[in-house]
Amino acid sequence: MNIKQSFDISIRDKFLHGEECLPGIKSTDISEFGRLVNGKIRETYFTDDFGKILLSSMPTDVVDAYKNGKGNEIDNGKFFSVASSSRFAVASFTENRDKQLHNIQMFEGEPIQKIQFEYPLRINRILGTPPQMDVYIKTSKETFVEVKCHEIFDESSHSIIKLSSQYINNSLFKEILEHYKINTADRACEFDSEGNCVKLQLTRNHFNVLSKTTRFDLKQFLCHLMGIVSNTSLDENKPFTYLFYKNTNVEFYSVYAELEEEIELIKTSFKWLFDKYNITFRVMYNTKFDTLQ
Repeated sequence: MNIKQSFDISIRDKFLHGEECLPGIKSTDISEFGRLVNGKIRETYFTDDFGKILLSSMPTDVVDAYKNGKGNEIDNGKFFSVASSSRFAVASFTENRDKQLHNIQMFEGEPIQKIQFEYPLRINRILGTPPQMDVYIKTSKETFVEVKCHEIFDESSHSIIKLSSQYINNSLFKEILEHYKINTADRACEFDSEGNCVKLQLTRNHFNVLSKTTRFDLKQFLCHLMGIVSNTSLDENKPFTYLFYKNTNVEFYSVYAELEEEIELIKTSFKWLFDKYNITFRVMYNTKFDTLQ
């Protein structure tokens, strides 16, 4: 058993011992776990029947957001993993009223004008499916929230940053390349048979994030930065928040320590960008699948 599997099992066991899997909703019977995923029964997924109970408790617009969003995590089953970051997002930004979930109405002391899950962020001059922010909240300002649970264990997919060469067309990305003195004519670019740059292959070292671990998804972070800047004005303050599920079991303490070391490196390396574009980058934690306090 690897550490990611151990992490998922620990969350399932927390549910079995009475913790909520969504606000006001519990799954304390082992019979509520077990789903066929890629031809194999996974005990760290909710059953089809219990999954239907979860969906029936959720606001219709939230269910639709996940069905219509990139990846459709409802139909492919990912939403029903015990450690799903999508379900963690729903848990953190909804509240149970009269045995039904409703989107939260206040955020950081202000009434919410709009809240949307799976919020698309079209990047200027980039074709294709836009990156999606897990939660978008509009109060007196726009807050962009990226939510993570067991993705912090996907280190292999975080080590190399592959981007389509069309990102060179985006003005912010050009600025990023210039700031870090990244030359796309060298090994940072993959060329086709005719000598055209088709894909950029970068590393965290290119961005001065010199960590031994890769728990933070830097590629997604870069895409979200471009999306935020493409969709907002320079003058307005833009909180860009990462919300992580924090497993309080002692065996995972070192994992979060590694994650926080990476985050400090990112804060330092990208401070110039945050300052210039009026972005407030911050990290929050929630230790339960319940309304964020």
